[in-house]
Amino acid sequence: EVGWQQLADGGGMELLVDLMRQGPSRAAEAATAAAANAMEASGTNRAAFGRAGGLAAVMGLLRGGDPRMQENAMTCLWNLLTDNKEAEGELVRDPGSIPLIVQHVLTGTTAGQELAAGCLWKACSRDHAVKEQVGAAIPGLVQLLLAGGPGAKELAAGALRSACIGSHANRDAIRRCGGIAALLQVVRLGGRAAVQACAALTNACAESEHNQRAAEEEGAVPLLVAVLRDGVTHGGEGREMVECAVTGLRNLCDSNAGLQAELG
Repeated sequence: EVGWQQLADGGGMELLVDLMRQGPSRAAEAATAAAANAMEASGTNRAAFGRAGGLAAVMGLLRGGDPRMQENAMTCLWNLLTDNKEAEGELVRDPGSIPLIVQHVLTGTTAGQELAAGCLWKACSRDHAVKEQVGAAIPGLVQLLLAGGPGAKELAAGALRSACIGSHANRDAIRRCGGIAALLQVVRLGGRAAVQACAALTNACAESEHNQRAAEEEGAVPLLVAVLRDGVTHGGEGREMVECAVTGLRNLCDSNAGLQAELG
């Protein structure tokens, strides 16, 4: 981070934000990409970008830029939010930010949709109050489960995992969009995305007889038993899968909602 420190100390992040504020232009596009790169591995630059009003500049470009500009802006936002609780808090307090990110899940570029899903995951984990707004993104998140790459599947499943904690409306929306079958499909694929999908399935089935029934019809119980067996056998990354699978089985099979649990 030593080289990046010089950028922050020299006022470089403030200059990049000033260029971004000018609105869509070649200079603003280059500044946005530069800021995203500068923040990728530098907490110092994230802090400097935030102090300079970078979040508002990013949101302005997400509203008015062309698809390439918007994709750069979404990358910038994702990197700003990395290990940055202060920026997460600013994001969820801004009344227009969450609906704008939801729109990018639905209509953004391929990379932009993936990153927008990750930003919603962070927002939902930070503040339960945004979940009603995030519910509008559920059709897009389910589509990412079905058609996205491994990274998109992981971020979409993570967003769904957080979005349905404490939200009956979002759990119902997942089922109505075909999300139960889509989550089980990702679990079958294995890998990091499968861990988040298994947790999302578990949360979606908590206190929801309709979702429990839908999951049962899609073969969730034998799948989770197999996941549990494999996780116990192989250990490692499988340990988290074991937790998700055993909690999921409890939520699917126990008729007493008071004994069910959600995975934060």
